[in-house]
Amino acid sequence: MTVIASKARKAAAALLAAAVMASAVAPAAQARSVRNAAFIAGGVAGGLLLGALAAGSADAYERGVSYERDCWLEKRKRYDAYGDAYFVKVRVCD
Repeated sequence: MTVIASKARKAAAALLAAAVMASAVAPAAQARSVRNAAFIAGGVAGGLLLGALAAGSADAYERGVSYERDCWLEKRKRYDAYGDAYFVKVRVCD
C-alpha cells in the first residue's frame, strides 16, 4: 500500500468518525438550550482533535516499520580496536 493510499484511508476514517459523532449529538443539541449545545460542540471538536492526534501517532509508528521496501541482511567486515577483523550482519534496504 502506498503512503498516499494510507493517508487517504485514514482521512476517510476520520471523516466517517466525525460524521457518526455529529449525528449522535445533533438531536441532543436541538433538545437543549444554546449553552448546552456549545458544550456539546466543544466536546465534538475535542474528539476530532484527539482523533487527529491518534492518527498522527499511528502514522509515525508506521514510518518506523516499513514493509514496502526490499530489505535483506548482509555480512559486513568490521575491525575492532586491535585491528582484528570480524563480521556483523547489517540490515540493508533499497
